[in-house]
Amino acid sequence: SDSLLQPYEIWVYTGSATLTSTTTNTATASGTASQTVVTDTGTARVAVSTVSGGELPDTGTPWYGLWIAGLTLVLIGAFGLWRATRKTHG
Repeated sequence: SDSLLQPYEIWVYTGSATLTSTTTNTATASGTASQTVVTDTGTARVAVSTVSGGELPDTGTPWYGLWIAGLTLVLIGAFGLWRATRKTHG
């Protein structure tokens, strides 16, 4: 309520924008205490890719590919276990 950031306070500022090209955001904060001025700057680069149709490319792995890979690993493990128990019992 006093427009001064106190040690127990957290101030949050938000904003939004629709970007059409890669943009670098810069935020600068400064404060003064006991006649000492402290300043800090942070930057964040937001890369925007232009894709025809305004859609992101489908780069995900299809679910069935993951299922097949998982099944293959289970079968390899089962075969290894079967082979190991066969050697010790036979």
